[in-house]
Amino acid sequence: MDVADIIVRNGTEPAMRDRAFILFRDDTEMLQERTSLWKQMVRDYRAEGVLFHNNRSCHTFSRLQGQIADALKKEFGEGFKAIVFDGDMGLEERFQKHRFFTAIETFFSGS
Repeated sequence: MDVADIIVRNGTEPAMRDRAFILFRDDTEMLQERTSLWKQMVRDYRAEGVLFHNNRSCHTFSRLQGQIADALKKEFGEGFKAIVFDGDMGLEERFQKHRFFTAIETFFSGS
């Protein structure tokens, strides 16, 4: 039984069932899909690296970024830069300006 089956049993309308299924999908499937999209973007734009912002206010979007970064390094080799840095867009007092600038400097310095 999957999440969609559980929601149907609880009488949720089909449109909500589809949205809930997307939100609660298996992490493996979501990781494969997002990694595939990132690989295609790297190829399309001939990117030499990706700088990921791990936004603490958006766990749904940010939670797989470290694994995606690792997959990109594996796919494109040691010279490919994939850096993940923590930040927060939701609370100004939790934004750490020095982490942002350190990530940018590291990315462009070739480290």
